[in-house]
Amino acid sequence: MAQTIRIEQSPAEQLEALCNARDYYNELAEAIRNKSVTAHGTAKLDERHEKKARRFAAAYDRSVKIQRAMIEHGRAG
Repeated sequence: MAQTIRIEQSPAEQLEALCNARDYYNELAEAIRNKSVTAHGTAKLDERHEKKARRFAAAYDRSVKIQRAMIEHGRAG
């Protein structure tokens, strides 16, 4: 049976991944908002998706803040 080797990311790499995910969901929310402005027929569904994307972005933002604090205090990794 093949073993799976897990490679730990450095705290800086983890922070970068969290920032990328947060930025992705912020951009997604903006894209949904911009789309719903031009297409009024799907406004309710788009509004739900936008809110969900913003919730994900906010969660990643909290994780970014925690990771940064851990790095600053030397406790990450």
